[in-house]
Amino acid sequence: MTKEITNGEKALALLQAACAQMEPMTPAQLRDWQKRMGLTGRGAARLLGMSATAYLDRVNGKSYTTGQQITVSRVITLACTALEAVHIANSQR
Repeated sequence: MTKEITNGEKALALLQAACAQMEPMTPAQLRDWQKRMGLTGRGAARLLGMSATAYLDRVNGKSYTTGQQITVSRVITLACTALEAVHIANSQR
């Protein structure tokens, strides 16, 4: 008999994987996260505690004001992972 994996276990596994790798997300991965979470750009920015412009810069991979390349930080990556883990854990309560 196989054990059914709970949402909490899925969430924990997701967090553990993120902490172990801690590679920053790419802009494409950030867009994918936003879609999985069902968020608008403004909603994602608000949830991450940043301005809509700052979020959009990261999704586009470059600064709107300077045109310079911008990366998604490890802190944002971990925050996205944690928020998604909570979303998964709460999805079937």
